[in-house]
This record gives sequence, C-alpha cells and structure tokens, in this order.
Amino acid sequence: QWYQRRVPEAVVSTQSTGVFGLPEAADEEDSATQHRVKKVFSKLDCDPAVTSSTRVGKKTETRPRPIKVTLERREDLLLLLKKAKLLRQAEGFRTVYLSPDLSREEREESTRVYQTLKRLRRDNPGRRYWVREGSIMCDV
Repeated sequence: QWYQRRVPEAVVSTQSTGVFGLPEAADEEDSATQHRVKKVFSKLDCDPAVTSSTRVGKKTETRPRPIKVTLERREDLLLLLKKAKLLRQAEGFRTVYLSPDLSREEREESTRVYQTLKRLRRDNPGRRYWVREGSIMCDV
C-alpha cells in the first residue's frame, strides 16, 4: 500500500522508539503518558504490547518532552515505523512523529544531515531534496 515505507533493519537495532511532539500536561503521570501513546498507536491501527513508556529529558515550557516507548516485539516496532507517516493526516496528531531509538552519535549525525538538507533546499529552491537511509538524495 502507499503508506508502506521501507525501514532498514540495520537502523532499528532495539525494540524502542521515540514519540515526539505529543503534548504534555503540567502534572502528567506515567499512566497518562501510556494512555496518550496508546491513542497514537490506535491512529495507526496497531496494538503492540508496550513494555514501558516514559517521558525523557528536562521539562520545559516551550516544547513537550519526547516519550521513550519500549515494545515486547521488534516486529511491532518495524510495523509502527512503516505506518508512522499516517500520523501527518490524522486530526490532532499532525505534529506527532515516531523515530527509532538512536544512540547519541546517530542522533548527532542525523541532525547534521537534516541541517545540510535544510541549507540545500534554501539555496536551491528549484530542486527537490530528500533523505533516504541517511543520505541526501536530489532529483536531477
């Protein structure tokens, strides 16, 4: 189907994912976090067995903290990541996205790649750029 995208298995080495952009209540408890995560997964027509889900990082007033979600099965994680693009069209979840749990080095590399992508798009508005498996692609 059109929403299926390939997630390289080498990228997904754990059974954890990050849920980003999900609003956070001022005094949110773990049970409320788990409920919010289940709502996200239900929008993707998935019901994976969740081992844990907790907010990580320092609390700020400007943006919600990411949620680290650990699943029982790696296959469920791969399915969620393939369907994650559907959240862009789901009412109330347009700013929510999923990402594989990455190491600090992998996150830093990803940030560098996307900063370069942003610069290329700004400097060459007539061309189309995208990221595929960690590399910047361009239509010629």
